[in-house]
Amino acid sequence: MKMRIRLILAAWAVCLFPGAGHAQTAARAAELVARVDSLYHASPYWKVEFTETVRYPIFDETETEKGTLTVGPDGRFRLATGRRVVVSDGDTLWTHNMKANQVTVERVAKAGEVVRPADFLFHFREKYESAWCDSEGPGQCLRLSAADETAFIREMWLWVEPATAHVKRARYRDINQNETTFEFARINFDPRPDPGTFHFAAPPGVEVVRMP
Repeated sequence: MKMRIRLILAAWAVCLFPGAGHAQTAARAAELVARVDSLYHASPYWKVEFTETVRYPIFDETETEKGTLTVGPDGRFRLATGRRVVVSDGDTLWTHNMKANQVTVERVAKAGEVVRPADFLFHFREKYESAWCDSEGPGQCLRLSAADETAFIREMWLWVEPATAHVKRARYRDINQNETTFEFARINFDPRPDPGTFHFAAPPGVEVVRMP
């Protein structure tokens, strides 16, 4: 899925870590990242409503849409908006482009620049270096920079509610300088999805393209 497809106040950090040096603040940032990682990884299923805004600076364009994201274990997820549905059972990736009236079916291992929800909510602790950032928003701001210069997602910013470790906002800058921001709301860590949530059947009349 080419997901284009995301500080309560600066004073909050000052109150929490008065006089902290660089090493101490870096450790605190890493600790919060670890809490987020543990929370989302420990939950077998979760579902969240979101608003996605994508900014394409090269074209000076911005697109916004609302949707839902359901995540399960082993790379399974279902992302649905008014324009597309992207589903994976961990092995197969279905992408339904409603405007094109087409469903693309491909193996996750061969999908190329695929950014799965698990990639940016479960595994960033190992792949990104974390630090505080002074951007106001719905929680403590964390800036994560890719350790690998070839990573598709070069930088990300997470706004985390410190008391719960819930990610309230996520912003991603990819290697093409496009920025995608997700505003998350109404997260449910026990959605009990039905068995068909992580599979997809093309609707009648929709062209199905199977990638080699």
